Amino acid sequence: MIKRYVFGDPVETESVLWKPEAADWQDDRLFCRDNAFYGDLSGEEIVYGLGQNVRGINKRGWLYESYCTDDPRHTEEKHTLYGAHNFLVLDGAGVLGIFVDTPGNVVYDIGYTDSRKLSIAPQSADFELYLIEGESPDAVVEVFRRLIGRSYIPPRWAFGYGQSRWGYDSMNQVREVAAGYRDNHIPLDMIFLDIDYMERYKDFTVDKERFPDFRGLVAEMKEQDIRLVPIIDGGVKKEDGYDIYEEGKEKGYFCKNDPRIIANFRKNFDEDGDLYNSHGIAGMDITGKDPSEWHKIVEVSEEGRQSMFDMVKREFIQEKGIANGDTTQRSEVFAAYQRSL
Repeated sequence: MIKRYVFGDPVETESVLWKPEAADWQDDRLFCRDNAFYGDLSGEEIVYGLGQNVRGINKRGWLYESYCTDDPRHTEEKHTLYGAHNFLVLDGAGVLGIFVDTPGNVVYDIGYTDSRKLSIAPQSADFELYLIEGESPDAVVEVFRRLIGRSYIPPRWAFGYGQSRWGYDSMNQVREVAAGYRDNHIPLDMIFLDIDYMERYKDFTVDKERFPDFRGLVAEMKEQDIRLVPIIDGGVKKEDGYDIYEEGKEKGYFCKNDPRIIANFRKNFDEDGDLYNSHGIAGMDITGKDPSEWHKIVEVSEEGRQSMFDMVKREFIQEKGIANGDTTQRSEVFAAYQRSL
């Protein structure tokens, strides 16, 4: 059984393929107070979900926040990582699935403050909540998949081992990685490339100096049964004349300053409602909506951006990365750069 509840005036995220008729909220297993939800956790109850996150499969005993960050230190004390997956399954006396449909911040206290208590607190008062009851976690997940759509089936090689790190900035480095695995008799199915392969960090480009024969490198890796997987950023570089950026402007692909869509970032808006973005990038609008005007974006010079990347590479790739793979100082390097501006 699935129930849908609507609070306030939610942003349409297009996450749900079919929506049951909205019901009026009644306190039951969860009770609502000030747009937050609270419930009890039994002694043996297991809490699954929240997707790509820290800690183990059972999420009890920690505080999680759906607030995506580009934090390179994926350590156990963190409360948030790259992805926000607002779906939980409580498996105790009964099985209950909880899906919070919102683009905003949500805080989950899963036995952290009190080992026998659960709280779910959306930052915004505008969201939809789905509760799914079932006989087993599998049954709940099956209903949830019908709600949001079934996942695509990846190719077989995608289930293998992939080597990924920031900083592979030449064809020879990629070859060295592949050879290192082979020499140490470790299977390898994929090598992921971060933004270093691009021409000045622009999506859908290749740096011809550092990767002069990218297509040949892809074929060379595939001959070794290794797939080369290049990153494509959701942030398109703001550069006049860059065809991808110009097309995005012309066709309205980028985020606008509708305060409902970017409610988490209102503190970064000026008095006119324009968003100041110090990174000089334009964010993609995944909602398909067309409200309001363009963001006002503060420019950062090409020299400034290059200085940041050079500084990071010097600290990590040369001094730390090649030696022992340690990237734990990345946040401090960025902070030092920002203070120097």
